[in-house]
Amino acid sequence: MSSELTNLSPTPANLLAGLVATLDAGEPLAVQEYVERIPKPEIPRLITLLDDDRKQILLTILEDEHVAELFQWLDDAHAADLIEDLPVEEAARIVEEMESDHRADVLNEIDDDQAEAILSEMDPEEARDARRLMEYDEDTGGGLMVTEFVQ
Repeated sequence: MSSELTNLSPTPANLLAGLVATLDAGEPLAVQEYVERIPKPEIPRLITLLDDDRKQILLTILEDEHVAELFQWLDDAHAADLIEDLPVEEAARIVEEMESDHRADVLNEIDDDQAEAILSEMDPEEARDARRLMEYDEDTGGGLMVTEFVQ
């Protein structure tokens, strides 16, 4: 299935058709390979065009780190909408994989009770850092900082 991307011109319609066909085949490795080859700026559009069932399949079939990477390309509100539809444990695993500044921004978009449920399932240190960053407005210096060590 992953070869479908190379056989099609990369129009949004062809990319969507290939993604749908790959998701429907249900082969996790093929889905991951296909998604990795989609031009990154196309990812938000394609995800919004998927029906809810296929969105859920995409989010559950990919490894947590790959879902977190996909979310980097989505606006915070859209990523939050997708996170809210996941079971808390799964959402926590994905949120933990996000970059700390994006993690805080997405969690700020989620209902407070659900965000706290997600935070309570996360590694305590990661959750503490997220709570600290969530106190800052998104566009301030504190809201833009990251807690990961940058080399």
